[in-house]
Parts: sequence; structure tokens; C-alpha cells
Amino acid sequence: GAGAEGPRPGASWTPEARALSVDGEVGYGWRLRRPRGVLSPTAGWRRTGFGGDVTRAGLSWLSSEDSRRDVRMQLAVGRERWRERRAGYQLAVALTSTF
Repeated sequence: GAGAEGPRPGASWTPEARALSVDGEVGYGWRLRRPRGVLSPTAGWRRTGFGGDVTRAGLSWLSSEDSRRDVRMQLAVGRERWRERRAGYQLAVALTSTF
């Protein structure tokens, strides 16, 4: 066995498997009268220890400021880059409802 020096036999551990990631997003919201809710432009960035990063920008709309019953819609576009691949693009759409 490898003991403290490394993984047990058969384990799929690699130095990259212990890599850290950083993920952040910022936004600022404005209250809307029609449609009622809060509109927020957002921007985000994620860096992985596996040699990739994703940059994204989008819009988020929250139907109410009452967290018990709301609908949130999000639309974002992004660009991803990886060490071993060419850059690619993302389109993300999300709809969340709480009640």
C-alpha cells in the first residue's frame, strides 16, 4: 500500500483531483413595476484547478421580494476555456419557483 505517501492501490487519486476551484458572481438589482419584481444584471467567473475557466454574463428576474413565494428566471451566456481544448460557449436558462 502507499500509506501516507499516496493513494491506496486501485484508488483513482491524482494530484489534479485535489485542485481547488474559485467561483464568484456579482449583480445589482432594480425594482420594476411592470412586470413586478427585481431585475438584476449579473456577471460571473469560475476558475477550476483542472485548467479551465468560465466567464459569464446575464440577467436575473425575481418576481417578488417575499422569499416565501417567488419565481426566479435567469438567462446567461458564457465562454469557457480549457487547457486541452479550444474555447467554447454556453447558454444557460433557469426557472425556479418557491411556494
